[in-house]
Amino acid sequence: MPPRPVALLLAVLAALPGPAVAAEGLPLTVLTERTGPAAAAGTPLANGLADYLTMLGRRDGGVGGVPLAVEECETGGEPARALGWTLVAAFGGGMLSAVAMVLLTKPVASFALQFSSPEYFAILLFGLM
Repeated sequence: MPPRPVALLLAVLAALPGPAVAAEGLPLTVLTERTGPAAAAGTPLANGLADYLTMLGRRDGGVGGVPLAVEECETGGEPARALGWTLVAAFGGGMLSAVAMVLLTKPVASFALQFSSPEYFAILLFGLM
């Protein structure tokens, strides 16, 4: 019996490397105050936090063995504005993901119902890699 196209597709996907985001680590955004009215206290705190997170990455390999991808967000003395933009971005991403999930649920489910043993094996192999 010739291999089915779905099994071949999943086997090829299983052989590909994982996404690049996983290699960078767990994203962590740190709000800092290196400028603005709180710079006198904010700069040493930001430096100390950066040093601590660097130490965690070098000594322990991150948090629980998961490396951190630290991104510093300078608030410039306006933490409410920075948190507001963070909220807007998180809401937009969440809504986009929810809409995509609703629109793609039926096609993905009908595609998955066609799976048999070779496809399940390819999915298992993909999950282990």
